[in-house]
Amino acid sequence: MQCPVCGSDTASTSSRCTRCNAPLSDATVRDDATVQDDATVQDDVTVQDDVTKRDEATKGDDAGPSHGGGGDVVTALSPEPWNASSAEDEQVTRLSPEPWAQPGGPWEQPRIWQPPPPRRRSRTTSWMTVAVTAWVTVVTVLVIVFWPDREDPAPGSPTAVAPNSSAESAPADEEGTEEESAEEEGDDSAEQQAKEIDSLLNDMALTRRELIGAVVEGCARGALQRIRDTRRQQLNRAENLQVDALSDGEELKRALTDALRRSLESNDEYLNYAPGCPSDSAVADVNDRATEAKEELLRIWNPIATEYGLITRDSSQI
Repeated sequence: MQCPVCGSDTASTSSRCTRCNAPLSDATVRDDATVQDDATVQDDVTVQDDVTKRDEATKGDDAGPSHGGGGDVVTALSPEPWNASSAEDEQVTRLSPEPWAQPGGPWEQPRIWQPPPPRRRSRTTSWMTVAVTAWVTVVTVLVIVFWPDREDPAPGSPTAVAPNSSAESAPADEEGTEEESAEEEGDDSAEQQAKEIDSLLNDMALTRRELIGAVVEGCARGALQRIRDTRRQQLNRAENLQVDALSDGEELKRALTDALRRSLESNDEYLNYAPGCPSDSAVADVNDRATEAKEELLRIWNPIATEYGLITRDSSQI
């Protein structure tokens, strides 16, 4: 029988192919048995036919020639069964290639697609880029350094000035510039002096608030002494102020120092009664003199403060 896998001849009694060891099904065995039975039957029939024909030929020989013609009778026998098969009866089974003959083999990992390697950039292009960039940078720097700031005026243009005329106008221009500079410096000095006076007035206002708080708390001697010492420092600052750039500067300075002295007299009167506060009638006279001095100071100061954008005040605040 023939193996259905590799097509090799195999004994019908074997359950597997002797070449590829493939199992042989029962149907294949049965088919082989059927083919053998048919061949046996065919052989028997052929043998019987041959025997019959030989017998008839023998009988004919014994009877003699017929119709007056003598001769041997030749009987053509059928071909042997093993020679009867032709090329048309043969069946050719084409088998698939063996798994081990395929590329890669059945147990090897299948090939995976991989992208092609990236293209390498040419070093020549990189060097060219660097060279061009450096050249552009050098040209830009040279243009910036050597570019003229301004063009010289043409000889006939209105901006061209003759040397004699410029020399003649120079002294006048210098004088005007000096006057303007002196005025600007004077304005700056006056504004600075006004700000210093404004700062002193702010400190005087803070000292007045401290005095009111000390009176409310019972006129402790230590608090009154601290206020008196602060007033003396403020008087020292007022006496050293520069007011020459201010209009009515000297009069303003005199009114400021007078107001501070009157405030010190009031502080000393309160200390005479400490600890404890004096009655209103006991300090009414000294307080009135201090208030009048403050009002005179602010009469001169407020217009100056308005001129330089500073704060205007009243006597109750300082």
